[in-house]
Amino acid sequence: MSVTVSQTREHRDRNAADLVAARRAAGGDRAARRQIAGRLLERVRATARYLSANDRERDDWVQLSLLEILASLGGFRGDSSLEKWADRITVRTVMRLLKQRRRREQKVSLIPEPHPEMLTTDGPSFEELLIRERVAEHLRTLEPDNRAAVVLKLVHGYKVDEIAELLGTPRDTIKGRLKRGRRELKELFVNDSVLAHLLHEEKS
Repeated sequence: MSVTVSQTREHRDRNAADLVAARRAAGGDRAARRQIAGRLLERVRATARYLSANDRERDDWVQLSLLEILASLGGFRGDSSLEKWADRITVRTVMRLLKQRRRREQKVSLIPEPHPEMLTTDGPSFEELLIRERVAEHLRTLEPDNRAAVVLKLVHGYKVDEIAELLGTPRDTIKGRLKRGRRELKELFVNDSVLAHLLHEEKS
């Protein structure tokens, strides 16, 4: 019980600190805005990476999501963590951009562009980056609503109820989307010989 109380107090204190930072940033404090943007960048990038249907748009969508987050900071109330609040905005922003894009184009390229990070020796290994690209490529083939639910579950670890809240969608609908999305991904993974080989190499 004491651990639970301690964790609750810690979350409350962190949310209160986030609220102070958000208010400063919303009031025009540039240092606070830079700090929040830097703190959320990798999280926003991960979400956009798996939700975007085209790698060439990903960086633009990350920037647009961050701009939307910064512009909305005045609406942050500290009821949840800054990360969870930002996830909601990122998902909605990327989904809106995706729908706009789909209205402009019917055909979506599923072949990812090479990334400069693959050419460096720091950070994840070349094989790990390839695995991420294969997974991201398969995620892009999912129907957008299913993809959003799967990304929030597998990338950020949200529970079904939290995903329903973030997306403003009934819990049973989210459960159905997760079930369909996971089933489709499993079939894609099983039939991906390159991914199977890479995962085998990672375990060896």
